[in-house]
Amino acid sequence: MQRSFRPLALPFAPRALLPRRLLNCRRGAMMLEFALTLPALLALYSGAYTLSDMIACQHKVTLATHQLTDIIARSPALEPADVSGILAASAQVLAPYSGAKAAITVSEIQLATDGTAHVVWSQSLNGTALSPGSAMPLPPGTPPTCAVLILGQVQYAYTPAVSLGLAQTVNLTDQLAVAPHYGPQVALGGAGTATPCP
Repeated sequence: MQRSFRPLALPFAPRALLPRRLLNCRRGAMMLEFALTLPALLALYSGAYTLSDMIACQHKVTLATHQLTDIIARSPALEPADVSGILAASAQVLAPYSGAKAAITVSEIQLATDGTAHVVWSQSLNGTALSPGSAMPLPPGTPPTCAVLILGQVQYAYTPAVSLGLAQTVNLTDQLAVAPHYGPQVALGGAGTATPCP
């Protein structure tokens, strides 16, 4: 005896509703749009963060330059160990950025009435000190006059923390030259001295 099977009767017709349901379904559209815009959003975030962080680092470089130059210019006389301590303290001004990535140099420069300038003494941290007696280029428009200046220079190798694999080191620099505050020069023990101006 054979039994006959009748298909189960459903309250709806799936085949008839399938095209309409697919056309009206929007559940995956948001994920697709997010996946398409995610790279652009990441690039925008990375660029904005890197730019603001670089500006903050440049501000620290400028602050360290001014602090270094001002402290040296306020000293009538120093020993090499004193200058080394001031250079190390200037590197701490760069925090939270690593002072090991900074080249900090301070020098005494003698300007002559013929418009030339030379290095009297120089000391550096993580960098190369200027050679005593070497010529120094003067900025355009510097008047030819006899003067002694303290020159502070800071150079920082900045690498973006967020770069999406495109990290490039940027050298942030600043320098400042000021006259000694309490005397014609800042004498450094064991180094040459500047020629007193009349």
